[in-house]
Amino acid sequence: MSKKWSYLENRNIRKFFSKGKKEKILKLIPNRSWDQIKSQAEYLRVYRFVKDKPKYSVENESYVNFYLEWSSEEDNLLRKYFSQKDKDFLLNTFKGRTWQQIIKRGNQLGLARHKKKIIEWTKREKLIILKDYPRTSRISLLKKLKGKNWEQIKRKASSLGVKRKIYDTIWTEEEKEILKEYYKNTLKKDLLNKIKNKDWSQIRTKAKSLNLYRDKTVLTRERETSRGREWTNNEIRTLIKYYPNSFISELKQRLPFHTEKSIQTKANLLGLKRDRQEIKQKELLLDVFA
Repeated sequence: MSKKWSYLENRNIRKFFSKGKKEKILKLIPNRSWDQIKSQAEYLRVYRFVKDKPKYSVENESYVNFYLEWSSEEDNLLRKYFSQKDKDFLLNTFKGRTWQQIIKRGNQLGLARHKKKIIEWTKREKLIILKDYPRTSRISLLKKLKGKNWEQIKRKASSLGVKRKIYDTIWTEEEKEILKEYYKNTLKKDLLNKIKNKDWSQIRTKAKSLNLYRDKTVLTRERETSRGREWTNNEIRTLIKYYPNSFISELKQRLPFHTEKSIQTKANLLGLKRDRQEIKQKELLLDVFA
């Protein structure tokens, strides 16, 4: 059983353990091992703010590397990999070194890391750009070059000296006819299927230039389908019958698949109006017989 700790020993721990050197503390408390001192300091709630430099040993080699100077071999490896390789690769290459040490040493050697991710292009992808970039639509190019965005494609085409000879805003006569025929009364998803080489913003811009506008019923249908439910004929008949003189809570019970906003929007579209006097009378009766 260990000897009881004296007042003097505890005082020395409180005074010197936090920032004092290990050798000095061991001299001040000669009859105790370092592990015993650490255990007593933990009991006294005294914490150490200085790292103790360990002695070199084969078992502790990776930890000792934390304190060792950088060798010329390590410096050469750092010069080779610092700018190109990722963090995990560098940490595996320089075992025992922290990420902060690697960055600090890289800065000391005047090395810089590339922040931008290097994008690799295959021969096939380069050939597609050389052949198709000038006259192929943006959507078709993006389908052919999966994993690449439009900005990356433009930069690569510029580096290969390839220029674009058409613009994605050019419309064929056939596409214009489809737009004139279907824009007013067709849902967005169906229209995109009919005009496959254009996105929705291009379709809207072209329609505006041709003075084409969408019907309100189509816009309402789109809002309803985006919420996941279209109005059936039975539901419309129920709305027409009960909307003028029913509470919203009653309507929601009769139309469980539609929200209050959806019910009001549909009623406005159908030109339905509520009989406010009848609803007030209902409320008064409910208060009387509550």
